[in-house]
Amino acid sequence: MRHITQCLLDHVRDELKYQPIDKISSAIGFDTDHLARLLGLPSLQPIPADDDAPFDLFEATERLQGQL
Repeated sequence: MRHITQCLLDHVRDELKYQPIDKISSAIGFDTDHLARLLGLPSLQPIPADDDAPFDLFEATERLQGQL
């Protein structure tokens, strides 16, 4: 496991405005998921859909109302 300095993390945060994280991580030779965790970014792994459950737009809106 490689170590990363706070200065490099700050630089990566600045670069995220201009480049995707996978391009940055490959440039510095770091695993993309590990770098995302160090930066406090959400998981890059897709969440599988539950195909059996019907989607209720109104229920989803009510659940997300606090986020909006």
